[in-house]
Amino acid sequence: MFKERLKRLLQETTDALAQAFSANQTLADDWQRLPTQQEYMAKHEGSVLDASGVACHHCGSGDIAYRPLQSAKGRRLVHFCTSCKRALFRSMADF
Repeated sequence: MFKERLKRLLQETTDALAQAFSANQTLADDWQRLPTQQEYMAKHEGSVLDASGVACHHCGSGDIAYRPLQSAKGRRLVHFCTSCKRALFRSMADF
């Protein structure tokens, strides 16, 4: 009985690790598919507010924020519209 429980626990742990790896890979793939800020600005010329700012091409809001892709210390950033919550472009932190 102990062997069966241990085997089941090992399998559950292995499955959980595989799911976590898959989720992390999906996040990385999604980030890579986003355009850079320069690519975003070139594609959506009407969304450029000034030399340093952009607006959301979906709703027109100029309230753009960013967050790390995975952890607070992560270098990969996703910039998104705070109004409609859509991811717009990606960048790398400078630290």
